[in-house]
Amino acid sequence: MQQKEEADKIHSTETLCYNCNKMGETQVITLPYSSMPTEVIHAFFCPHCNTRDVGFFDKETEMHKKLIITCKFQSKDDLQRYVFLQEGSKIFFYKGRRILYKYEVPTSTVMVIEMFLTSLIRKIAEMINVDPTEELVFSEENEESNNLESKEENEEDKYEESKDREILLKKIGEIKHLRNTGNFKLVIHDEKGKSRVGLKDQQCPDQLYCAHIADLNDGIVEHKYPKKRREE
Repeated sequence: MQQKEEADKIHSTETLCYNCNKMGETQVITLPYSSMPTEVIHAFFCPHCNTRDVGFFDKETEMHKKLIITCKFQSKDDLQRYVFLQEGSKIFFYKGRRILYKYEVPTSTVMVIEMFLTSLIRKIAEMINVDPTEELVFSEENEESNNLESKEENEEDKYEESKDREILLKKIGEIKHLRNTGNFKLVIHDEKGKSRVGLKDQQCPDQLYCAHIADLNDGIVEHKYPKKRREE
């Protein structure tokens, strides 16, 4: 009898692997000791690419999966919120209606949003070997000299690298401006549905990843599961 009850708490299904797009297996295990019957352990394994993923979260996430978080920050105070970013989530920074910068989260992490922006600035700066604390200056003279160099034999690659460097330098300056003003739009797309942006003055970041999205929505941040399209 006890074995049957334990078996009823484990549900296995075939799931499309988010890494290689082949079929893997997902096990959803309801926690027998939990005070909330919707709290589960989610375990995924793909035998084709050996992708493994284990998480502890609410069953509501398992039902909806993909999550979109829209943040319309208005001041630097809004950047003091904690954010939990699930590995593989895509982040879009907007300047008006234009996407200013796109970033894919390499490792799941919890941090204050302002610190996340500072970390992102440092990562971009490391890519082009510049000091992220320096004031960035762009001059037409440098652009003209790069054009002259590009005309030299075997210098075309150097010119392309120089253009890429100039673009990234400008991105650093623009992200610094977002951080310094706190007035911008940020959108998170999470295919696993685990990312969260905390409330203002929330002091328990460790519990953020399993929070109900309805408890986190306010006039600045909205967590939303997009409606699934009906198959024709």
